[in-house]
Amino acid sequence: GARITGATRSREKVAEATGTGRSPAAETPAKAVDGDPNTKWLTFARTGQLTLRMEQPVAVVKYGITSANDSAGRDPKNWKLQGSTDGQTSVDLDTRAAEGCPQRFQPRTFDVANETAYGWYRLDVTANSGDAEVQLAELSIYGPDSVEQPDPEIPLEERTVARGGRPPPASAGRGRA
Repeated sequence: GARITGATRSREKVAEATGTGRSPAAETPAKAVDGDPNTKWLTFARTGQLTLRMEQPVAVVKYGITSANDSAGRDPKNWKLQGSTDGQTSVDLDTRAAEGCPQRFQPRTFDVANETAYGWYRLDVTANSGDAEVQLAELSIYGPDSVEQPDPEIPLEERTVARGGRPPPASAGRGRA
């Protein structure tokens, strides 16, 4: 459909997130789908898989990853996004190599040429950026009908910025009594 100018996608809902390897109690796979970039999934391995069971099957057309808070060496560097209709057999939907996130808390999105609705998606991290662990703040799946919401309307008074980058004083533009 037509996109609304300034619209943002809402990600598809995940019923369950699981991952390979060991994770600290506060950095479980569920943290990668909680909508909070300040939390993360971490596994004590240079590779790892994060599997999402969706609330309803959806045909992914875009997915997003967000880098976590600390070491860039833990970021996924090479990965495959896979889809599955039965939770067992997977199909490669997107493969990336020599990626990474130059900034902390950086969201990145990737387009996927796909028309099949899958109930499971797996991010198979085949190499990280050099550390002994893999971490990811968020993994988001977007379908063709992801709800789009326009950015909130900002009142004109709050958008006005004076020279020098500072907002005008509250009394600016009002006559004196």
